[in-house]
Amino acid sequence: MMRKITDKLCSSVLIGVLMVFLTSACAKKDRLPDPKIMAGMAKISGKITNFQQKPGEKQAIINLYVNNVITVDDSKFHTIISEDGSFQFEFPIECSPTLVTINTPMFGSKYVFIPVTSSEVTKVEITCEEKGKEMSVTMSDSLNFTTKDLLNSWNMIANFYYSVDNVSLYDLKPEDFSHMVLDSMLPNRISRSMDISILSECAKTFVTKECRFVFLVGILLNYNEYIDMNYRNFGPQNENQIFCRQPTNRSYFQLLKQFDLNSPQNLYHGLYAMVFQRLLKNDFLKIPPIKDTPIDEWLKVVKPNLKDLIGFDSGLFYDMLVANAYSRQFSINHIPLSKIQKENVKDYFNNTGISDVLIRKSDEIAKQNDDISFLKTVVNPTPAVPKKALLNSIVSKYKGKVVLIDFWATWCGPCMDAMNDIKDIKKQMKGKDLVFVYITSVSSPKKIWEEKVPIIRGEHYYLTQEEWEYIMESFGFSGIPTYLLYNSKGELKNQVTGYPGNDAMKVMIDKILL
Repeated sequence: MMRKITDKLCSSVLIGVLMVFLTSACAKKDRLPDPKIMAGMAKISGKITNFQQKPGEKQAIINLYVNNVITVDDSKFHTIISEDGSFQFEFPIECSPTLVTINTPMFGSKYVFIPVTSSEVTKVEITCEEKGKEMSVTMSDSLNFTTKDLLNSWNMIANFYYSVDNVSLYDLKPEDFSHMVLDSMLPNRISRSMDISILSECAKTFVTKECRFVFLVGILLNYNEYIDMNYRNFGPQNENQIFCRQPTNRSYFQLLKQFDLNSPQNLYHGLYAMVFQRLLKNDFLKIPPIKDTPIDEWLKVVKPNLKDLIGFDSGLFYDMLVANAYSRQFSINHIPLSKIQKENVKDYFNNTGISDVLIRKSDEIAKQNDDISFLKTVVNPTPAVPKKALLNSIVSKYKGKVVLIDFWATWCGPCMDAMNDIKDIKKQMKGKDLVFVYITSVSSPKKIWEEKVPIIRGEHYYLTQEEWEYIMESFGFSGIPTYLLYNSKGELKNQVTGYPGNDAMKVMIDKILL
């Protein structure tokens, strides 16, 4: 009898082990390996096999984009493609493995996914014909992605992101709104904006999760702005009618339970960090700034307010919430960690990698601040002159100096990217007669503008909409960012829409400074 029981137990154990193995094997086909958070460095050694540099042609550039899921701010790098088509990148990452994207004008509008790790060089060979119409990718380790996955996933996500939903939602109750978004709008947009049938199961899982994050960040956790926009698009065209959206309540945020926010798979998605940024600034949830508060004490205040909404009170979600609380300090105020904050981070995140990432970013910000400490921040009143004389009045204030004017807005992604890029030029211009002037308008919320001004530094002006539109029309601006470069006599020498890159910008500045 005992023998039979023992045999039965052994069989059960073997079956259990086999089931675990089979389940694990199946799981590997439809998901990437779980990333590990670490302050690592990744390397890419690549080659475009049919690259041809024509005589006298400008050197080709290849761009690399990295999502920083812990410190929020995404990174962009570029390098020159050699005559034989080869290129190299070495760059910091916050998770290993992680997914980056590369693009060059040779690829047309296509972006290629590249999985990288901190432990080895990722080797890539790309063949490209006719501006990206015919492409192939060979990699040393593509994780579970196929060539079609690497070439099509990002572009499908972009199609999904920019697709438009012609659906009237403004009069729904918040809970009905969230159900409509997830159960109807999401699958409908996926089906009409991309063909995921060509992707592997692994890529389908990744792309679908990314799409869900797009909706969570851009619609569900952006409820007020989205409903207002939806009303403008679909509401009655009566200018005298006042629209009052239906307010959310605590139960609305139960939708967070549908997003598996504790899964380490989320670390592959840059929008995962944006979930925490939305939660941290949400007026309804009222999560306090972390400041110098010990992390355990801060979480004792925060967890009771969140655990019933997300369904758990421990795990990766709370680690990411803490990390992003510090990252808000980095991104909004550009202030490194205080001595107390560094101690708190080290004590709490023992051997998790998060402390290394946060401290590395903090040290980077401290160095950047030191590099441009010679630049002061000056918020100027708009000159009390007619709008046709406004720009000349601003330029004349800096007589005898070269003036670079940046027309920008807080909501303009390319504007903010360019401000990060131009930091290197600012550092090189120390001691030279160059003034950086920044002009925006009331389309930039004043509170957000006031937060960004100390980070940007330089001379700042905040115009009325009428003043802004007059200058836009007078100079024929086609968009922002737009740059006007004046010599020391107040003469306009260059006008550029879209940041031309540091190399081109420095050439223009140096030519006038000579």
